[in-house]
Order: sequence, then C-alpha cells, then structure tokens
Amino acid sequence: MKGKCWKRQRIRPGAAGLLLLICLAVSASGCLPDRKLPLRSGSYQTLTVRQGDRIDHEERVVGLDLYFETRTVHFVLDSGKSFPVPFTTRDPSRWPSGCPGNLFSYKMEVLDLAETGFVPDFLALEDPILVRSCPGDPYQLVLRSDGAVGGPSSACTHPEPCLIFGPSP
Repeated sequence: MKGKCWKRQRIRPGAAGLLLLICLAVSASGCLPDRKLPLRSGSYQTLTVRQGDRIDHEERVVGLDLYFETRTVHFVLDSGKSFPVPFTTRDPSRWPSGCPGNLFSYKMEVLDLAETGFVPDFLALEDPILVRSCPGDPYQLVLRSDGAVGGPSSACTHPEPCLIFGPSP
C-alpha cells in the first residue's frame, strides 16, 4: 500500500498564529458557563454583622438552621429562642451573577423570605433574602434586603445591613 499514506503538511506560520489568536479570544471572552452556587440544608453560625444603622437590638442572631424539606429558616438568638421563617426558592434563571473572572462568574442561589413579624421587626430588613455568596470558598450565606446582588464582589454590599453566616462546626 505504498503511496496511499497521508502526506504530512506543514501549517503555515500565519495560520498557526491566527488559530492561537482565536483560541485565546474564545477563552478570554467568558464563554464558559457560569458556576452555580446552591444553598444546602444545615446549621450555620453568624460570622459577621454589618449593621449599617438599622439592626440594633439587645439580642443577637447567633445562627440559623436551613431546612429545604419544610422550606423554613430558623433564626437562633443568643438567648436560645428560635424563630421559623418560611421561604420560597427562586428559579435558577433568576439567580444573580457575581465575582466575575476571565472565564466564568458565579450564579448565587437566592431564597425569598416571608416578611413575618420577626424579620422586619427584629432585623429591620425589607424584602429579606438569603443568598449563597461568592466566591465558592469559603461557603457563606448572606441575609440582606433584596436589591442589586452580585457584581464584582460578594452578596453583602456596603452600606446596606447584612448578616453573614458560615457552616457551624
């Protein structure tokens, strides 16, 4: 079968450069899919309280328990009292993007909390939401008012009040 082999062809230098340029442009354009940051059931402790000028009570929120099965968040105060608050999940197509990089950004899951007496009275938050903050590590949840979420930083934006939670040990 002599003579029926593939002939080796050299790629011209101009074509190789063009191919490399196209690969770099696609990589840098952010064409890769966003990474999703879902919330998960569990117990969380309060890491940071950014009060702004609205959260001011003798008792503090020291943690929360998130239950997807019953669709409730139980806020735990330092006195040991627990306040259940129902939530609804947002469709993943409505999750905000945050912490953009060269190749992708993070889609942060959002839970819309019911405005029961505990949330507006104790936390003084309007349209309260619980958001999975970015980046992916460390795992953090943010309780805040609904509004512009995401962008170049995490879900807790200054000067708005928010509470940041991390997994309990």
